[in-house]
Amino acid sequence: MTACPTSNRQSLPSVFANKMDFPNLEKRNHKGINFQLSALFKDAYDDYFLLKPDGAYNKEIMDMNVRFCIETFTDLDVAAMEFIEGQGKKPLDLAHENYINQRLKSLEERLLSTRKPLPKKIGFNGYIQVIEGGSSLDDKLSTYMIATVEIDKQFHVFQLIGPKDHMGYFYDDFNTILQSIEK
Repeated sequence: MTACPTSNRQSLPSVFANKMDFPNLEKRNHKGINFQLSALFKDAYDDYFLLKPDGAYNKEIMDMNVRFCIETFTDLDVAAMEFIEGQGKKPLDLAHENYINQRLKSLEERLLSTRKPLPKKIGFNGYIQVIEGGSSLDDKLSTYMIATVEIDKQFHVFQLIGPKDHMGYFYDDFNTILQSIEK
């Protein structure tokens, strides 16, 4: 967990005290969907982790170098993907595959997990997948937990991103966020 040496004292103790789970979940809203997210996440002012920054939900725990974002793709976005990728795929598949492929293109070294359907208890159709990777600009690998969730013919791509070394502890937190989604 990298950041300014003294800033790690802000968020990390509360995560440790909560058995390596993000504490203090609070209701958040983005484009008509509600979900639970830790109060530790604050506004992020850069967009270099986003593929579609306009209107994206972009939060971070700066002192832990962990980011949470949601990007929303409409029918028009998926139609453009279909035009580029070719026809014959379901819109959810197109949205998820396009996002994963764009993320992979941004990384030089990468590992990709198998795409899995979202668990039924989440209540919406979608997929979840994990990418680990980095670039030659930085010798640290990052983990990208990515879920594409279909809600009312829109495709919301949820991401939890952070340093590979500790992101395994937060996979259950990512699932907790997904399970809290309500429209």
